[in-house]
Amino acid sequence: LWARKHWVGYARQFLDPRPRTPALEVAAEPLLWAGLPREEALARARELLLELGLREELLEAFPTAFSGGERQKVNLARVFLHPLPLLLLDEPTASLDPGARKAVRARLWALKEQGVAMVGVFHHPEDVAGLVDRSLRLEVRDVAFRG
Repeated sequence: LWARKHWVGYARQFLDPRPRTPALEVAAEPLLWAGLPREEALARARELLLELGLREELLEAFPTAFSGGERQKVNLARVFLHPLPLLLLDEPTASLDPGARKAVRARLWALKEQGVAMVGVFHHPEDVAGLVDRSLRLEVRDVAFRG
């Protein structure tokens, strides 16, 4: 738990938000936990959520009712707002529209320039073209499921 809180950030493909918690607060939580004043944390979360393409009217809405892409934007904002030294990314752009994918790519570049190490799985190789230092291509062949 200590490593997860202080060293390893994780953005998975899906967000399971707490019920009755607005998107803005869900995104700002890591900043609040880090001790940032509430108003500053909410302002930074608002700015990033809008940058990622979340519509203004959804900032105070509950993510439990969001589409997969909208939830993914909230989830990514949580990780991008308070980056830790190592960031694990599980298909972070899979449900995003092209504009949001472009914003994520820009944010990943900024994090890389800050020295954040990243390990990720991506559906869209073009999202990380030129950004990746080392890549592995994985293919699944002839998989049989037995039940």
